[in-house]
Amino acid sequence: MVAKAFSSAGIPVAKKPAGLCHTDRKCPGGMTLIPWKAGKPAVWDIPVTCTITASYIDSSCEASAAAEFATSRKMAKYSNLTLQHTFCPASVETLGPLNACLLFSDVGRSNSAVSDDLCKVPFLFQWISVVVQRSAAQVLSQTTSQNKSHFSVKSSFCIFSPPASLYSWV
Repeated sequence: MVAKAFSSAGIPVAKKPAGLCHTDRKCPGGMTLIPWKAGKPAVWDIPVTCTITASYIDSSCEASAAAEFATSRKMAKYSNLTLQHTFCPASVETLGPLNACLLFSDVGRSNSAVSDDLCKVPFLFQWISVVVQRSAAQVLSQTTSQNKSHFSVKSSFCIFSPPASLYSWV
């Protein structure tokens, strides 16, 4: 999703760059192939946290707490990359706020500059919201179908929208 947004802005990317693997052999989600900020390529790894799973239930008492916890874990994991790359911290909660406003608004603005479409920033946030909602709906329906109960996922999720200050330059 992020790679597609960067590509739409004309910025070449590599998904799961093999040369940046961590000691556990897991790679970041992607990397720009040209400098993004401060003369360094951007690297991202965006966890989607489910606030009702056992690993996040204690930290999800406050809005965005699970997302912030996941972001801090990713920042610690990839701290060795910050000398040569710009690590873009971001995370998403399935039933909570989006913790990636800066990354997505920057990519959305780059898309707006390329296409002269001033709606790219809010559209990107809505696109992310829809993808997260679909994923959450699939997980919930699979979980409840395994319990042999009848469950219908309705539109009970919120749509992420960026703060107006992120695209008020228009």
